[in-house]
Amino acid sequence: MEEKKEKGEEASNFPAFPYKPYAIQIDFMNALYHSLNKGGTGKTLSIICSALQWVVDRRQQQKTEDRIESDLNDAKDGQVDSDDEPDWMRNAVINKDKKGDEMKSKKKEKFG
Repeated sequence: MEEKKEKGEEASNFPAFPYKPYAIQIDFMNALYHSLNKGGTGKTLSIICSALQWVVDRRQQQKTEDRIESDLNDAKDGQVDSDDEPDWMRNAVINKDKKGDEMKSKKKEKFG
């Protein structure tokens, strides 16, 4: 690993990085690399705690999303409708269908 001096601190080169890294990626890799050289600072515990908190947060987010989706499905009573369609348009179609069914019933009664 090549190293060069920058601002009094050694900067590391990371040839294993598969792309040309952005400056922020180089800064992060350097900070991580140098922090790993220090012992007894609680790095392992910090990594474990932050990873576990991410899992907890992700599960909570998924539960919330599932609950919202379930509530939306319950509100629609299993019917799929378009959010872009105005209520008056949906109601007109429903009323038209009801009138059509009534007309069919009347014709059926009339003609047997």
